[in-house]
Amino acid sequence: MQKRGLIAIIYLGVLITGFYAGSYFHYNKLKSEDTGAMQHGYQSDGWQLYLEKDYEGAIAEFNKYLDDDNENFAAYSGLAWSNYAIGDYEDAIGAFNRAKEINPKSYDPYNGLGWVHYAQRQYEMAASSFEQALKLSPDAETIYNGLGRSYYKLKNYAKSEEIYEKAILLNPNLYFANAGLFLVNYETNDYGKASEYFGKIIPFKYDTSFVPDKDYVNFANCMFRIEGKEDTEREAYNCRRLI
Repeated sequence: MQKRGLIAIIYLGVLITGFYAGSYFHYNKLKSEDTGAMQHGYQSDGWQLYLEKDYEGAIAEFNKYLDDDNENFAAYSGLAWSNYAIGDYEDAIGAFNRAKEINPKSYDPYNGLGWVHYAQRQYEMAASSFEQALKLSPDAETIYNGLGRSYYKLKNYAKSEEIYEKAILLNPNLYFANAGLFLVNYETNDYGKASEYFGKIIPFKYDTSFVPDKDYVNFANCMFRIEGKEDTEREAYNCRRLI
């Protein structure tokens, strides 16, 4: 109980970034893939509504666009991500698969399907989709997030660590990769490495001008000191007060 209770404190921070890691960065990628279509009225309005988190409005706009052009990849992608955002996974899968048919060389539909399967706790299917996305775009940082988390959920900690380390090679400052490596090493009882990675993340995105990084390091060290102690919940509460 001690370990699970403590991991939950940090895992919350990782989960907060999950949706945006899976859905926001693909938007910038699509802009470069289909710039002309993005400027079309309905589709452009759809993406604007999507970024404003008006997902129902975005769905309506993307569908208007698709009434005129039923072969547009980016519009299907927008429709799929919008349905994913509201939890309509069946429609999201259908739209992602349609986008995949139109542009089989894009990583985006596979990435999206990965997050849909992940949301449904189908972690093996999620990992498979993310793996395919990674083959198509090995430099897309967001894919490593979904793939690393899927293997973590499958308790394949060695594979999860491998994926996160590859992400670190792309960008040493990736929040999710350092947080993932913290979780993997904490899960496997390597508290020294876990502490190292903890020092590189700001789990709750506090302003460092108010909460210096050293406070998070102190928090991590406090958690490691209480492992195995009695009355862990009270001790964990005292650790949380450090941040």
